[in-house]
Amino acid sequence: MSAPSVTPEGIFAQPEGQRQKAIQYALFSAVAITTVIGGASFVLSFAALWDLATRAGLPRSLSWLWPVIVDGTILQATIAVIALAAHPEQKKGRQFFWTVLAVSAAVSIASNGLHAFIAHNSTLHPALAAAIATVAPISLLAATHGIAVLTRVPRQSASPAQAVALPEPALVITEPMNQDPVSVVAEPLQAEEAPVDHYTAEAYEDDSAGIDPMDLETAKATVLEHSRKHWQGVAATMRARQLTTRSTDEVAEMLRMRFDEEQSFRTIGEHFRVTHSTVSNLVQKAESVMNEVPSDHDWTEALIPSYA
Repeated sequence: MSAPSVTPEGIFAQPEGQRQKAIQYALFSAVAITTVIGGASFVLSFAALWDLATRAGLPRSLSWLWPVIVDGTILQATIAVIALAAHPEQKKGRQFFWTVLAVSAAVSIASNGLHAFIAHNSTLHPALAAAIATVAPISLLAATHGIAVLTRVPRQSASPAQAVALPEPALVITEPMNQDPVSVVAEPLQAEEAPVDHYTAEAYEDDSAGIDPMDLETAKATVLEHSRKHWQGVAATMRARQLTTRSTDEVAEMLRMRFDEEQSFRTIGEHFRVTHSTVSNLVQKAESVMNEVPSDHDWTEALIPSYA
């Protein structure tokens, strides 16, 4: 017997409620630990920069403002970089804040090292003391960036488009009388209709042995057309809210490939010749839009032109 393979799908193959709780606990723990590390790093870096500014001639009553400026800029630039990541059109803005982040981090690290070097009063070599002192600002930079990233993690692991699946037709196995007991006939029962906002052509492929191929192809084409109209409505809503500048058809096809075919961000990005992060941002925006309305909302209404 071969050992079972461990895959990300296997790890998350558990009931939805348990998975949501596990994600929330893990996220809360990560944010709490990162906040503690960031706070400790800030205190150490703040004390060193305060003393260094005082040694530079600034009044002790005002020199504490210098570490606030230096380390505060790291926090401000990090938040700005994370916030602008969801807006591909803000490339220059991201480059600016990346530059601000790099400069402020370099100043903080160099200043902490310089303070340890000139204020050396231990048995360690001054260079080693300076190296140890730079751990605090580096940790502060990492913790600040980590908190900004973690706070943007969606609390829901499944979108409304994935929450409701098409009902599968039930089968009743009947045995005809006066015939071979092995010979049985599968008769599909009529499933109750349920409101869905997610269409998959694969749902119609099961139990199709007794269906005419032309009828099956027609049904699949109809479902595919409904799916495309559905995602075109979502994409049109996103464009109307200025959440994307890409064409409605392109965004709709990306969403259909993601939600209906469950393609990866990288596969979709390669298909449209964009980065996987661009696809991820579009999917996140679509999820935020769909979370605002009931699951049975008719998105095709967004395709009807308004003359009001």
